[in-house]
Amino acid sequence: MQRRAFEILGIDPTTDETAIRNAFVRLARIYHPDRFAGMADDVRAEAERRMKQATAAYETLLAADRSAADAARTADVHKHDAWEVARRAREAMAELRVENETRRQRWRMWEQLERQARERADLEAKLAGFASDEVIQLDEPAPIPVRSNLSERLDEARVARIAKPPARRRS
Repeated sequence: MQRRAFEILGIDPTTDETAIRNAFVRLARIYHPDRFAGMADDVRAEAERRMKQATAAYETLLAADRSAADAARTADVHKHDAWEVARRAREAMAELRVENETRRQRWRMWEQLERQARERADLEAKLAGFASDEVIQLDEPAPIPVRSNLSERLDEARVARIAKPPARRRS
């Protein structure tokens, strides 16, 4: 019956639904009864007969294709090994855990960046208050820089050079 359906549609045997549909649409454009409305009764009857054949062939091939797909799906369901299904489930759960941890890390980083931005904005607001006449207390006293002995000696040398003008060279 399927071979006859392929012959009616004018295509080679295939399981490609697109090819089957395209063949049916091609025949429907040729033999649709609306195209033969003003013609003789025998011409309209022949077009109607061919259109019915094409429709029956199309439905037969689609039904066969769908039943084959259902049979394949049913065979796949019964063919599954329980251990394989469990292994796949464990792998999926592990991937989900990794993805969730990545999201948590991104969230923590985002919260840290927001906290730093808020702290920076608060500090800038306090510094802007110093520029105005208002007196604002900082939460923490500013650290006093520790100067090394070397920096003290450099400062003394600078002061001595400024106090004592350089000697003029004789040429």
